[in-house]
Amino acid sequence: AAIVSPIAGTTRDVVETALNIGGYPVLLSDTAGLRESEDPIEQEGMIRARSKLQEADIVVAVIDSREVSQDLSGICDFLQKYLKQVINVDCDENQPGRRRCFILVLNKADLLEEEIQGGLNRVICQQELPSVCLLSCKTGHGFQEFLQMLQHRITQLCGDPLMGSPSLTQARHRLHLQNCEKALEQYHHYRAVDLVVAAEQLRLALQHLGRITGKVGAEEILNIIFRDFCIGK
Repeated sequence: AAIVSPIAGTTRDVVETALNIGGYPVLLSDTAGLRESEDPIEQEGMIRARSKLQEADIVVAVIDSREVSQDLSGICDFLQKYLKQVINVDCDENQPGRRRCFILVLNKADLLEEEIQGGLNRVICQQELPSVCLLSCKTGHGFQEFLQMLQHRITQLCGDPLMGSPSLTQARHRLHLQNCEKALEQYHHYRAVDLVVAAEQLRLALQHLGRITGKVGAEEILNIIFRDFCIGK
């Protein structure tokens, strides 16, 4: 079990666990907190945390709700500044361009007075901040709303399987699609330079798609036979 402490800087390594959230397989990674530190070991933990952040499809940023409770009128500016400076994510989801999905969790709500809790909730609702969730990990208050928000984000990311939208549940499928994308990029690069090389990139792209859909050629079948079976000569 991981060490849990109220002292900042306790988490150093990335701790991961597999979860099933709304029927979707999810790999949850808990990382070191991001802050200013002179401790070289904690700095290494933050380097690993930022590396994992770049790999993540959904970022769940957890901060102490007491840090934003003093000035409720400036909560939007605070969130913008925090997300841009600490985890380099733009809070404004209406801006064009592809951005990583994120949820900002304001934790330790149990340490706030009821009046301040209510004020935070009202500001979040009035400012239409769907990616912000106020909760308490200690008491469980707001946790169900957080799970619903997380499941909604996962559904947006992966698609609803009941509606026919595919979700990538195998690393092999993801790898073949990534290789297919690279081959298509090479095709666009070479099509005005060398048609032979461009055509080969198209063939590679089709090959990677075929390995997902099951459409393979004679060469692949022979490779599987000689790899997986003992053939006498």
